[in-house]
Amino acid sequence: MLKMDKMQLDSDADPLTVMEQSQKAVTAMTSFLQAVLKLSEKELDTVMNAVTMDELSNFISYVLARIQGLSDEQWQETLKENEDEESPKK
Repeated sequence: MLKMDKMQLDSDADPLTVMEQSQKAVTAMTSFLQAVLKLSEKELDTVMNAVTMDELSNFISYVLARIQGLSDEQWQETLKENEDEESPKK
């Protein structure tokens, strides 16, 4: 996913390569989600039809944080810190 983000920021990146990396990232995320949550193919299809890529990415980030030992409170704090960094300074 980091490689994909870097490529999207690179103005000289080949659009086809960016799309291929994007597809690889989606495949990796869905495989991870399916393995961790022990989803069947049908359940995974249901999820993929019900959420956006941003929602999927955010959920996977949450699952990874929890696996790494973050509590819900720590996760919420991390989200708040990220929002503060992204919002324009006044």
